[in-house]
Parts: sequence; structure tokens; C-alpha cells
Amino acid sequence: MESQEIFNALERDNTMTTRQHLIGFLDDVLLTLKSDKQAAPMVAYEIAGMLSTHFSRSLPEGDPLLEIMIIAGELEVESEDTEELTQELIKKIEALSR
Repeated sequence: MESQEIFNALERDNTMTTRQHLIGFLDDVLLTLKSDKQAAPMVAYEIAGMLSTHFSRSLPEGDPLLEIMIIAGELEVESEDTEELTQELIKKIEALSR
């Protein structure tokens, strides 16, 4: 699924299927984050955009997906911590697949 399709699904419902689609999307962007550090702010922008969805607003505090979206929100605004935030984002996404 493309990011816009994921966004639309997240806005419609908060089912386990939608959660799995989001995790699949994150797995896909993980490859980009690892291979192209320059793309990190743009990838983070896409992930952070999902914060405004119904699904994201319903996540409980401490949910790993919410933590990933918060890190992405910090990363989308380029700063001196870009490399550190990118590595943290990569680790959090990798942890989802374990």
C-alpha cells in the first residue's frame, strides 16, 4: 500500500488489519532509511503525517507505533539531531518485526 492509502485506512478504522498495513509500510520505509540517510526527513514527514489519523489518536501511550510516529515528528523538522533521530527511528521500526 502507498502512504496515501495507508493514511486513508488509518483515518477510517483502527483494526488489527490496519495496524498490520502500517507496520508493512514502516518495513518498506525502513529500507529507504537505511540506504539513503538524506531521505530521512522526507520519510519522517510521511510517517508523522499519519499522527493526525483516527487510528493514531486512539493508540495508547507507550504503544511502539505511537513512539515511532513521535520520533518521526521530531525528525521531519531537520535539526542537529537528524542522524541520532534517524538511528532511533530505525531501531524502533526494526523492533516491530521481532
